[in-house]
Amino acid sequence: GAAIRAKGDSIVADAMQAVGGIDYDGSVSLTYGPPREGAPAVEDPHADLVVLPDPSVLSAEPCEEVNFSTNGPETIDPGRYCGGMSIGGGAVITFNPGVYLITEGDFDVSAGATLQNSGGGGGVTFIITAENANDIGTFKINGSATVNLTAPGPLGHTYGPHYSNAYPGILVFVDPRSDDKSKNFFNGGSNMQMEGAIYVPNAEVWFAGGANITVGCLQVVAHQVVFTGNSTITSVRDDCGALGVKTAGSHLPRIAE
Repeated sequence: GAAIRAKGDSIVADAMQAVGGIDYDGSVSLTYGPPREGAPAVEDPHADLVVLPDPSVLSAEPCEEVNFSTNGPETIDPGRYCGGMSIGGGAVITFNPGVYLITEGDFDVSAGATLQNSGGGGGVTFIITAENANDIGTFKINGSATVNLTAPGPLGHTYGPHYSNAYPGILVFVDPRSDDKSKNFFNGGSNMQMEGAIYVPNAEVWFAGGANITVGCLQVVAHQVVFTGNSTITSVRDDCGALGVKTAGSHLPRIAE
């Protein structure tokens, strides 16, 4: 199948290339030539990144919350959210800096919600994982959500007292043990300022239904990336060094598979 699919969209970018096929039916305006299929593979810039040293020890980690659900407004802290995280429509949620480990469930944001970093910097990382691979959830932002989130800088954040892993430049990380057909949505009419890397190495990332993302630095690494329904992504290619995002190939922005 196609590595990149763009249905009904107008794409403006420096370049678009994939090791696999590219399937599109909208207009494409590229600075450096037409879409390129069968391109040389770009090395995964985060191949050495691990969710945690051993997901099987998750059961020993305390839960910050179980089946967390809120309609806000609320300020929340990093930690393990067992059973997923559900944010209702109209909620205004402020995330304090750190790693949010979302296990055995989805990160699910309803239409009209607002997500934002707390003041003072520091950034956030969302990790979707589970002890059992079949229970790994997905990352879903639905229509008309407003998102203003930034990944941590070059030093990253560690998770909890028992782990030394840091996640510099990583905003969203879905466990690579996830099913390659699972879908992570940035959806309909969402107004998103998302700075950092969306790293979903073995699943799909969908920008759908009018998703509108304007960023200084956005990197997407996924098994498959799908654009559909007049989605817009604008990156001005700055601030990547300040965020600690690792370069994929020789140009940014880049969609890697």
